[in-house]
Amino acid sequence: MAGPAARPVALVTGASSGLGHAYARQLAEGGWDLVPVARRAARLEALAARLGSDGEVAVEPLVADLADPAGLAAVEERIASGVDLVVNCAGFAGYMPFAELPAETADTLIDVHVRAVTRLTRAAVQVMLPRRRGVIVNVASLLAFSESAVLGRFNRATYAACKAFVVTFTQLVAQEVRDHGIRVQVCCPGAVVSEFHDVAGVPRPPAAMSPEEVVTASLRALDAGDVVCVPGLEDPTVVERYHEAQREMLRQGNRPELAERYRSAGG
Repeated sequence: MAGPAARPVALVTGASSGLGHAYARQLAEGGWDLVPVARRAARLEALAARLGSDGEVAVEPLVADLADPAGLAAVEERIASGVDLVVNCAGFAGYMPFAELPAETADTLIDVHVRAVTRLTRAAVQVMLPRRRGVIVNVASLLAFSESAVLGRFNRATYAACKAFVVTFTQLVAQEVRDHGIRVQVCCPGAVVSEFHDVAGVPRPPAAMSPEEVVTASLRALDAGDVVCVPGLEDPTVVERYHEAQREMLRQGNRPELAERYRSAGG
């Protein structure tokens, strides 16, 4: 007689708080075993104790700092050993005027939001392609689309640019792997109730969505096949119009001649 089917395994970065914590909880409730990843060992152990208390969910906490090469390599190695879902959720704000941003903070923002997301997505794709199945969720932010918006006094150029990378990167990876049984999503929430703003030392937004609601939207968007999930967006055609504007810019801008306004100094 065959034994019970193995439960799928989800690796979630940033699992010690906020959105990562909510992804871990909801995935455990949905039948997934977990590899929660974060820097704070005590919080990971507490999460593992709660989620594994009924004996049904296998939880394998992995303490790792994604800004550290050794930590990042450890998470890559765990992905390579076999997972079914990777959620790249780790992050921090680093909000301040760009001229005041310490070089070390800029490097860490890029390490966590760009390099780690790229490397862990790559590791996931490599293990999922031969199986022709798997899921990747990269958490970005509505700030990825904020280049023309007035952001107020809390400047966040590097953070927002990193999240813009995550959006474009994820959409293009999704195109590459969509015929190989791999589902890929970028989740772009607005303000979320979490420690995020407290750690950044800025006031929490007066109106914010709960982490649980964001994760609910993300998981339902996966079922619907949405590559771009904006949890608070009521009209989904906004996303298509945004994509169409991008396509139109590519169509009109990819010409061998200068635009008329650039042809003369007085133009």
